[in-house]
Amino acid sequence: MSSALQGIEAKLDRADKSLRTLDRELARISNGKPLVIGIDVDFQSGWNTAYIEHAEPLPPGASIFIGESLYHGRSALEHLVWALVKANRKKPGTHNSFPIWKEGTTATFMKVTNRPSSGKRRPGPLVGVSKQARTLIESSQPYNGMNPPLHVLALLNRMAIDDRHHALHAAYMAVWDDGSKIEPLFQPHSGYRITDFRNLTSDRSLLVDGAKLARFRVVPLTRNPKVSVKGDIPIHIAFGEPDALLLGAFKGINKALRGIIEPFAEFL
Repeated sequence: MSSALQGIEAKLDRADKSLRTLDRELARISNGKPLVIGIDVDFQSGWNTAYIEHAEPLPPGASIFIGESLYHGRSALEHLVWALVKANRKKPGTHNSFPIWKEGTTATFMKVTNRPSSGKRRPGPLVGVSKQARTLIESSQPYNGMNPPLHVLALLNRMAIDDRHHALHAAYMAVWDDGSKIEPLFQPHSGYRITDFRNLTSDRSLLVDGAKLARFRVVPLTRNPKVSVKGDIPIHIAFGEPDALLLGAFKGINKALRGIIEPFAEFL
């Protein structure tokens, strides 16, 4: 492995290390039970409303670790382009970067990213990179995928830009894609029954203080809650707004970056 590729791999190793550190921090939260669920009874309407009474704050540094991972992941791509220019016996400059396009065509990409400087116009970001390497970079572009906005490079780029402007908001997120249901969590006391149950959450909804979970009636009606919460809401940690990503997605980004970068070894 060339020294250039080793340096790029070291960037990705650092990104992974940031996420492992975050994992250890998150494991300390309330022994895995960070949410307190409350139930309000509206005696006049007859509705019981279950809500998040308290969500234990996530570690203040959680967003920092995510930001570090994003920085090192994006930086690995920039270092790759710099190394490709040098391997092509050209002089890299500040114009060089790894382009990420959600829209475009092969012809436009190859032309725009390699255009020379003209007047005040900067050179294209891949000027100095060999045509073979540019072709490989083009093949990895999000617009070539089935769902460009959700392509790993598009996600990395969006979240890295967000992180540069503000810390990525961290929150708990409900995840129901495994077939779990919220209704069985609420068990009526002896002599009571639940009717008209309505789930007020959706898959990937954020669970913050005050967030409503469900609405239901209890028969016979009383002024005090006659329902206990048994079990836990299936939750994950998510970062970013408004389109938050689960922590696992960031780990997936780093893994995918290794797969994208590996084929460039022949040029370095």
